[in-house]
Amino acid sequence: MILFPTIRRFCLWFIATVVTVACSFIAGFIYSTWIWMQPPQCDQMFHNAIATADKIVVRNGGFDWDVEGTNKVLFVVTDRSEVQKLASRLHFKGDVVEAMRNSCLCDGWPGIDWYHGKRRIAVMSDQHEEAIRWRGFSPQILGFGVGHGDGPLTDEAAQYLVDWFAEHGLTEMKKRHDGSKRAVDELERLKRIHTKKAMDEWTQWMKAEKATRKAEKGIPSSSGALVTKP
Repeated sequence: MILFPTIRRFCLWFIATVVTVACSFIAGFIYSTWIWMQPPQCDQMFHNAIATADKIVVRNGGFDWDVEGTNKVLFVVTDRSEVQKLASRLHFKGDVVEAMRNSCLCDGWPGIDWYHGKRRIAVMSDQHEEAIRWRGFSPQILGFGVGHGDGPLTDEAAQYLVDWFAEHGLTEMKKRHDGSKRAVDELERLKRIHTKKAMDEWTQWMKAEKATRKAEKGIPSSSGALVTKP
C-alpha cells in the first residue's frame, strides 16, 4: 500500500517537470520570434561594438577567415582619430532581417578587424561595396546568434568606405562601386526616358479614344463643329 503514494508522487513530479520544460520552451520560442519580428537596428549594434576601437587591421580575407591569424595584412591604421572618423561615417539603412534576405554566401572582402589595444573586438568584412558582414548582425534564435548578417550601408557611407580603401591603396573596390553607380544612374535615366515616352503614347491614345467616343455620341468636337455618326 505504501508503494502507491510513492508512484503517485513520482508521476505528479514527472508531469510537473514536463509541463515546466514545455512552458519554458514555448516562452523562449515566443520571445525569439518577437526578437526576429523586431530586429535590432544595425547602427546601434555596430557603434556599440566598436566604441572603444583605436586600431583597424584590413586583411586579405573575409569576416570569418582569420581565426588563426594567417591572412595577409593589407594595411593597418593606428591613428585613433582616423579610426573614430571612419566609425562615425559608417551608417546603415534597413535592419538585419532585410540584409539577410538580400545576402549572398561569400565571406566578403577585405576583412576589417577592429582592435582596442591588443584585443580584437570585432571581425567584419566589406560586402560588395554596399554592406558590412559581421556575426554581430546575426539573427537571434532562442537568444543565441545564428550564422551572420549584413548591415546595408547608406549610399554616403558606402562611398566613404570605398574612398577610404582607395586612400590606402585598395582601388579596385572604388572602381567597381563607381562603375556600378554609373550603371544604376544610366538605368534610371533610361527608365525616365521610356516612362515619358510611354506616358506620351498613353496620353495620345486617351485623346483619340475620347474623340472616338464623342463622335459616336454626336458630341461637338473641340473646334465647335457637331460630330455625328456617319
